[in-house]
Amino acid sequence: MNKREPLHPGSPYEAFANHGLLVFPPPSGVETERFPGPAVQLPDGKVFMAFMAPGLRLELWRFTAEGVPDQGYGDGGGLQILDSGFFSVTDVAILADGKVLLYGLDREQTAVRLMRVTSQGKLDIGYGDGGFAWAPIPSGMVTTTRIALLPDGGVIGSGHGSSYSSGTSWLMRFTVNGEIDHSFGEQGVVLLAPVGLRGPLIIMESEHILATGVIDGGRALVAKYRFDGSPEPTFGTGGYVTFVRIDERQSVLHALALQPDGKLVVAGRIGIDGVHTTDAVVLRLNSDGTLDGTFNEGQPLLAIERGIDSGEASAVAIQADGRIVIGGQTAGLEAAVLFRLEKSGSVDHSFGLPNFDASPGHVGWIHTLDGGVFERVSRLALTSEGHLLVLGTTRLYEVPFERQYISKYWL
Repeated sequence: MNKREPLHPGSPYEAFANHGLLVFPPPSGVETERFPGPAVQLPDGKVFMAFMAPGLRLELWRFTAEGVPDQGYGDGGGLQILDSGFFSVTDVAILADGKVLLYGLDREQTAVRLMRVTSQGKLDIGYGDGGFAWAPIPSGMVTTTRIALLPDGGVIGSGHGSSYSSGTSWLMRFTVNGEIDHSFGEQGVVLLAPVGLRGPLIIMESEHILATGVIDGGRALVAKYRFDGSPEPTFGTGGYVTFVRIDERQSVLHALALQPDGKLVVAGRIGIDGVHTTDAVVLRLNSDGTLDGTFNEGQPLLAIERGIDSGEASAVAIQADGRIVIGGQTAGLEAAVLFRLEKSGSVDHSFGLPNFDASPGHVGWIHTLDGGVFERVSRLALTSEGHLLVLGTTRLYEVPFERQYISKYWL
């Protein structure tokens, strides 16, 4: 484990769970297949998680802000649904009344599936058909990705085809009651080609949708859509911002965060697994999609060029003081890493491990706590006291034995 200074920015928050780390379900010695879904921080600081257990059994759990099962949720912290109809759950949305809307792929992998549960951990039978809603996915599409709440209580969901670097994605809109919204696009669906959406959907007060991904077979993408699914022509070029590195490696953006001033911080990687070495990349855009000249001199920031051990960036959090926390994977993609940047894009040398040459200061990054092997960061969340939750997955032995991974750090 990396040597860390106590109470220093980037140090584990020891009072959370097991010395700053929660791996769930805990290793039992006799392992069964687990396929983690999303884990998110709730507005009250608690943590909600979903995963598929053996036999495609859906399990939902809620933990307190201290990282222990919330006995007031479901049956002692959890809810198990034997026949949910889900093959996978890829995202959740938290409603204002504390209900949770789950989004994923149905068991036959031919339809989008939605399910709503109450804040007490019970199936909300007043939603859709007994708590469930669904709609066919477009032909040729194979997976769901993210979901976002609209101001009127409806939701926008996304998904894409099988190709990682190109192909077609979709946006699909549902009403507050779980019905497909036929006023959106063609019978509730807008096909996006040749766009591959990969990151979160952010809903703006201006009635726009921000998204990230890849376009034209290998160019990193930031997209801005109107609420009717059409690209916003005043953003970038026809609603899209793309870039290609000088070395012509393929690139993809996975993460997006909106600053209070309207600027966008986006992050991802250059290079595709199995094709090239990958490098984490971060950039900031003005609200019109142009590169922000006050961040890294108006250029994409490559982590490796700043001495940061990161081959992929997959999550972004913006602190109240404007500093930027990035979560991702190491250069070999075998472990998770956190690094922090100043508002200018320079490395924050008050964060992370002490300098390796014993000189004053810090390197600006850390490896996250070891929870197994191949930790992956899916989300970052700032707590009410200003610290950091890392939400993702870790593996026990091999892929079928994945677990939810949550760790907490001082900022």
